[in-house]
Amino acid sequence: MTDAPLPACSVIVCTKDRPDALDRCLSAVGQQDYPSLDVIVVDNAGSDSAACEVARRHGATYVFEPRRGVSRARNRGVAVSAADVVAFIDDDAVPAPGWLAALAREFADPEVSAATGKIVLKAPSGDPALLAECRTYAERRGDARIVIDQRHPRWFVLCNFGGIGDGGNMAFRRSAFDLWPGFDVRLGRGALIDGGEDQHAFFSLIARGGRIVYTPTAVVEHPTPATRSELRERRRRDVSNAAACVALLCVEHWEFWPAIAAHLGRWLARRPVDGNVAAPLVSTREAMRLRWSGLLLYFRSRLSTAPEPSHPPALSARSSS
Repeated sequence: MTDAPLPACSVIVCTKDRPDALDRCLSAVGQQDYPSLDVIVVDNAGSDSAACEVARRHGATYVFEPRRGVSRARNRGVAVSAADVVAFIDDDAVPAPGWLAALAREFADPEVSAATGKIVLKAPSGDPALLAECRTYAERRGDARIVIDQRHPRWFVLCNFGGIGDGGNMAFRRSAFDLWPGFDVRLGRGALIDGGEDQHAFFSLIARGGRIVYTPTAVVEHPTPATRSELRERRRRDVSNAAACVALLCVEHWEFWPAIAAHLGRWLARRPVDGNVAAPLVSTREAMRLRWSGLLLYFRSRLSTAPEPSHPPALSARSSS
């Protein structure tokens, strides 16, 4: 890693009706020791002015995106930013000191299109299922830095099936959005397919010749669901959404069919990742049913999502400083 100057960076926080969590997140972002930083809060169809008031208190730029969906909100934030690098963090996450600098250093390599970091889950209670979720997630995210491009023998699987990072801790070179259409608005929280937008973004960038780095030194803390029932519901959505994303790959990226086929059998037979083996949150039978429903979900998304520009004009941006 070189000692090149850190690039100008925008931190984009997409939010919807969670002002207390947003306030904690922005407080921690404001404590980052970074030479050139601005913060953009994208209010994704919020029901009141609370997010705007929180953004104003922290000196952030406030943007209202009326169309639901975190992918739309992220694309809106990118359209507003003029920085060299755009970083994303969830509104209920808290970055560790040095988080942003650790991500931004990876862009000293001109071939790097995106960087992801480590997410540490914290359980709000001592429920064994929630603690097991934290342990299982930590085991899937190691402490080794990984560089992935098309020369990596497992790049396709790592991008599409969760081995490269997550949307709650990632950064992109701003110029990548000039060649790439941005986050797929059919995917992600608030869309019909409630997830997978981050993995699809990583896949799309590397398929275009980009490079992505996972750096464990860029750390954010994120809560798990508050209860076991909420965790179970999230697990069910994850299984269904994963199937919808596999269907998207099969239908829309048939040129990668050999790679898809090589992984498909193992994926269909795999039990959902679950730290509580004795009493799994999602049974094998239920997982199979959810996977079939996910395939149908993808085809519903094709029919229900009208074409729209990937980079909407930033007419709704308002300075909160």
